[in-house]
Amino acid sequence: MNCCGIGNRTAGDRASSGASIVRSVRRAGARLAGRVFAGLLAATAVVVLMDSSASADVGATKCGAPIGSTVRQGVNVQQTITAANTYANVAGAGIKVNVPAGQTRCVRVRFSANVLCDPPTANNHCYVKVTENLSPLLWDPAIAIATNEAGGAHSYEWATRLGAGSHTIRMQATKNSGVTFIIIHWTMAVDIAK
Repeated sequence: MNCCGIGNRTAGDRASSGASIVRSVRRAGARLAGRVFAGLLAATAVVVLMDSSASADVGATKCGAPIGSTVRQGVNVQQTITAANTYANVAGAGIKVNVPAGQTRCVRVRFSANVLCDPPTANNHCYVKVTENLSPLLWDPAIAIATNEAGGAHSYEWATRLGAGSHTIRMQATKNSGVTFIIIHWTMAVDIAK
């Protein structure tokens, strides 16, 4: 007998042993495939359940192949939003998008900012919104970028389809009265797709 307990086996013994190994591997593969399939079914069920419970406020903007992206940044801008309950442009946060005649484009806007919204009380809110040629209708609602905190980083995203023409996408901000709202750093990205 050798070191591995195989000893002096005949060719027939080795062949039947090899066939047994192949059967074992096939059974294990079948069990694994069954588990993977069951997992996929469970994941699909979760997705269907999550989708079926969506509220009426949930929407979807279908986008095609990416065309381009523009990113602007305001570093250490320290812009103070002074007027309460009146929106003002975030300095430099504007990007022009041109859509060819007879076409539409999916436009996704992402705005990330480090802000101070102070004092941090429950009723103090600082807001940002996206406008297109100074009309917020396609992009509503405005989002409370900071509430009840003395400072922090936040990121939000909006998406819509725009028709033919020249569109200026801008970020605007406002605050409640009695609040100090300072935008310290920001990044604005506009992604365009078919």
